[in-house]
Amino acid sequence: MRVHQCPKCELRFPDEAEVKGHLRTDHGMTGEQVAEPLHGVHSTPRPPDPTEGQSHTEP
Repeated sequence: MRVHQCPKCELRFPDEAEVKGHLRTDHGMTGEQVAEPLHGVHSTPRPPDPTEGQSHTEP
């Protein structure tokens, strides 16, 4: 079972709809702000890679 964690706090929810409702009611976000898909705890995005987008060249 996938668990969805609020991106603003430590709370976790059984589905994305509940996280979005929580973001609207508890964090004051608008429907437009929570329209983007959220990631479950098991698919949490990695921190940005500082080398991403840089081309690799041989020395």
